[in-house]
Formats: sequence, C-alpha cells, structure tokens
Amino acid sequence: MNRVALSARAARERLSRHSRRRSRRGGPVSFDDRVCRAAKIVNRIGMEAAAPAGMEEAHNHPEASQMMEKVKEHRLNGSLGFVINAVAREMRTRLESALKPFNVTPTGWLVMLGLAEQQETNQSEVGRMLMLDNATITRQIDKLEEAGLIQRMRDLHDRRVQMVELTGEGRNLLPRLNAEATRINRQALEGLSESDSRKFMDILNLIMKNLNNREGEVVS
Repeated sequence: MNRVALSARAARERLSRHSRRRSRRGGPVSFDDRVCRAAKIVNRIGMEAAAPAGMEEAHNHPEASQMMEKVKEHRLNGSLGFVINAVAREMRTRLESALKPFNVTPTGWLVMLGLAEQQETNQSEVGRMLMLDNATITRQIDKLEEAGLIQRMRDLHDRRVQMVELTGEGRNLLPRLNAEATRINRQALEGLSESDSRKFMDILNLIMKNLNNREGEVVS
C-alpha cells in the first residue's frame, strides 16, 4: 500500500476512533462534528499526501465521501469572494500594463470615464460615483491635473466647491484608453456568447446590489 493510500486509511481510522470515543461518552456525533474532524485530520496529514489517490480511496467509503465533499465546498476556488477578487486583481494588473504608456492608472482612467459621463461635476460626486474615499480621489485628480488631462475650477454658485472636468487633451486621450480596456474585457470574456456576457454582468450587478442592501448586517 503506497503512502497516499496509507494517509487516507489513517484519516479514516482516526476519524472512526474519534466517533467511538464520542459514542462511549454518550454524546451524539453530528455530521458537522465529523466534517470538522475530517478537515483537521486532512490538514494535519497534508493535502499532498491525501490527493488525488487518497481522495479516490476515500470516495469508496460513503461517509468519508460525504465528508470530503463537504470539505471541498470550502476550497479557495469555490469561494465567491476569492474568485471575484482574483479576477479583479488579474484584470487590474493587465489594465495597468496596457495604460502605462499613457501615464494613466486604472483608477485614473475610471475618474476620466466618470467625468466624461457626468460632464462637469464636483470632486466629492466623482468619489461617490466611483466608490472612492476622499484621499484616493484627491490623489488621482491631482495626478490627472498635473498631466493636463483634467482641470479644477470653483463652482460659480458656491466658491467652497471644486468642480472638475476633462480638458481637451483628456477628451482626446480617453477613446484610446477605452480601447485598451475593451480589449482586456474581450480577453476576459473569451468563450462566452454575447448573451452569456450580459447575463454575467447582470449577475455581478445583482450581487453588488444584494451586498449594498445588506451593508452592516451580520449574516449568519
């Protein structure tokens, strides 16, 4: 019997001993108790020793199979938050590389895109629209203004408010930045039909809406 098979067998034997001890003490052995115990055993032995042959042998035992399936539900590639964050990080890395020749960051591009949609607006509104804190939006606007892509001005009706708008240079550059972002989006959605892409965006927007609606709520 090889090392992998021995590891899987050891995990089952230790789990069985744990269950028998619980039974002798008179306490019920719940399925969740066994899942937690199985996860600890697999972690202690090492995932390298338990997979893939060890997993295959475990599946021959009905109870062990259920436990392993329960454990697999909590792997990283099954975590919504982890996958979304990994995709966002990868897309940001690619966009940073694509926009670097233009001396614009992905966040700076979003600021420019927001200004193009809103025309003339104030700095605080841009931050709310892009869900950026004051420090971040101020830093981005400073950089874009220094590059000559946007300009600040005082509100004619309230001198305390700073309005922000794209300069002519910024408006001329934006289509080229948009083209780079579109290219990366197409790469990311390769293999999906137009209908599937729309559904995917609808699902992501629904997830965002759900989280915003439940902000601050403790979900059990």
